[in-house]
Amino acid sequence: MEWIKFSEEKPPLKTSFLAYGYVGYDWEINREKKMLQCYLKEQYGKIECEIECECSGNEFDRGEFSPTHWMPLPEEPKEE
Repeated sequence: MEWIKFSEEKPPLKTSFLAYGYVGYDWEINREKKMLQCYLKEQYGKIECEIECECSGNEFDRGEFSPTHWMPLPEEPKEE
């Protein structure tokens, strides 16, 4: 699979995908780059990439994430 530039094409809303981008707020100088699983949603007229995590509570498991690239998740393995 190839990475797709987020600025050129966005994944469909309400889908999970693999994303690569910056973690932290725009004003931070040394933001870290990470690969994360995200969920794209529209809230209050704004499209947001929500970080998927198994933490407890929205206030703890959602950080500021600015994706630069994305790709669809692979299919789940088939059970034998």
